[in-house]
Amino acid sequence: MKSSKLRCLYRLYGRRFGIISYFVLFYVIHSQAIADSLPDPTRPYNAQSLPVEQAVPVLQSILISPFRQEVIINGKRMVVGDKFAGARLIRIDKDKAVLRGVQGQQILSLFPKTNKKEIKLEKKSGGKISISESSKEK
Repeated sequence: MKSSKLRCLYRLYGRRFGIISYFVLFYVIHSQAIADSLPDPTRPYNAQSLPVEQAVPVLQSILISPFRQEVIINGKRMVVGDKFAGARLIRIDKDKAVLRGVQGQQILSLFPKTNKKEIKLEKKSGGKISISESSKEK
């Protein structure tokens, strides 16, 4: 019983559904192509973006395995010996990468230095609590 109803529905709407889905797909692809050609509305007037090569190098990731060592600097995958903005990548460690260029060596750290504060609470006579801080740079 159900299969006969489905066959009947397919005969009535099957071809139309195929044509409609074709036009919907065409519209989606066409609208994406038009959107790619439009300028970014949030970009400031007369703004110019710097090429990746001229930007300040930022170490984003370090990939170390027994077979390879790679880093990602400003979205660009690099191995030892590759150049970035005129500087050559000379060393990759577990938490930093070293670039050597005209200005000398530049160490890119994956984790920036942080100041760690250790807080100690001491209970004194009379129910008062004193707080003492000590700073450690890591």
